[in-house]
Amino acid sequence: MTTDPGVSTRTETALHEAMARLFAGKPSRTDGRLTKDNLAKEADVSPATMFRAKAVLADWDAHTTAHGTLTPGEARRDTTIHDLNRQLV
Repeated sequence: MTTDPGVSTRTETALHEAMARLFAGKPSRTDGRLTKDNLAKEADVSPATMFRAKAVLADWDAHTTAHGTLTPGEARRDTTIHDLNRQLV
């Protein structure tokens, strides 16, 4: 059964699970940066296979557009840096 042309249900599930891990800041196979390359690696699929999963990529793009591409750790780091810079002024 295929939910996206050329992408199996198993692949789509792997991509969604990988996306959830990356967005939660709990990667298992990558450094956690929110990139499509890391999405493919995290799901253990080739980039070509990932790019055939149009519905998954639409979900990815919608989330990164709404929330940015910073990982939770990067967001905390940037907030800390911002707060420390304000204290210096």
